Amino acid sequence: MPKKPSVRWSTALTRGTLTGWRVPVVHGDSVFAAQYFDLDEESHCRLLRIDLGTGKVRWERRVRRVAGAPVLGGDGTVFWSRWDGSVLAYDSDGALLWESEATGNNLRDPVLVGDAYLVTCEFHGGSRHLQQLDRKTGKPTWRVDLREGGGFAPHAFRVVGDKVCVLLNRGFGRERVHVVRALEVASGKRAWQHTLDGYALDPFVWRSSLCFTCGDKIEARCPSTGERMGKLAESQRVM
Repeated sequence: MPKKPSVRWSTALTRGTLTGWRVPVVHGDSVFAAQYFDLDEESHCRLLRIDLGTGKVRWERRVRRVAGAPVLGGDGTVFWSRWDGSVLAYDSDGALLWESEATGNNLRDPVLVGDAYLVTCEFHGGSRHLQQLDRKTGKPTWRVDLREGGGFAPHAFRVVGDKVCVLLNRGFGRERVHVVRALEVASGKRAWQHTLDGYALDPFVWRSSLCFTCGDKIEARCPSTGERMGKLAESQRVM
């Protein structure tokens, strides 16, 4: 029989209702973890930096409203998106560096672009904006209203090379239409847009291709042009 693994350390959850964790991130000698919970009929989140070897909490920060998973820069800066449409940046000691302007809509976790910027996208509800922020100040370098020119709402996105590729949808049920739109990372200008075949799940990147699961097929597109590169059966998917 295999030996049962032993617990080296554990960290207690804050008491409350609807309690859970985001996916933790290991960076250097630390684990960065975000917990969400409801307390006194209000949503809260706590961000912890935990020593990887001992489990000791080095620092903790709390915010109101639900937040996503922490995103770590190479210099140890922690970026944390909140569901009021704002992003917070902390240094490695937990000091707040900046807080971006709130857009009022839920944000996906930000994606780092090079050493200077990060990209954020709204999703669900009244979502409409995709924007790029300066990593030093949190100020937007560009912001795009994705609902203009068609009424499509953003759902998910990926940064592939010099393009930000966004999955957008419009309508409900069988009338729902899914498109993928690519914007230039440098300027936010539209590069291309194509309609997808059927209901599409969140995009993923495989062998430098932008891929979508549509029904029982996986559709691959070229990030530079949007042209279809082929389809794979679901059984052929490589993770």
